[in-house]
Amino acid sequence: MTMRTPSICAVRGLLAALSTAMLLGGCATQSTQGGHDPGRLPGGQQPAFAAFTITRTGGFAGVSQRIDVASDGTVRNEAGTVIGHIEPADLTQLRSLLTGKEIRDEATRGKSSGSGKCADGFNVTLVMGDLRVSDYTCGRPSNKPAFSRVLELTSGSHVKR
Repeated sequence: MTMRTPSICAVRGLLAALSTAMLLGGCATQSTQGGHDPGRLPGGQQPAFAAFTITRTGGFAGVSQRIDVASDGTVRNEAGTVIGHIEPADLTQLRSLLTGKEIRDEATRGKSSGSGKCADGFNVTLVMGDLRVSDYTCGRPSNKPAFSRVLELTSGSHVKR
């Protein structure tokens, strides 16, 4: 069997497909540590916006990627290289989404009914402080619209070089 390197167009197409899949696909996983629900803050406290990390693993090729987003909107790849900045209006929207109740509720949601693993699905996880939201994309509708919007705002044309 011969292995070939994908063209830049194929890679761009894959990234576009991932963005679409993030909006349309996936299932959630739930995580708790020491009895603390990571989707809720004790005493009804307002969560603070902070730097966060998004990881994406899986797919047929065994992808493992990470980006780190600083609180000022600077986006770095897993090597720590700055790959761009999130525009101020998008950063404001990210702050609102990541400190809102909806995404904390989404952190506690389990898998959607009828969903499962597929040959080219991806696990995507966001971690910001005690907030941990995961989704599994496999071309199915997502039950996490706030998380999907966060993923959209941290990729593609929303990150300026």
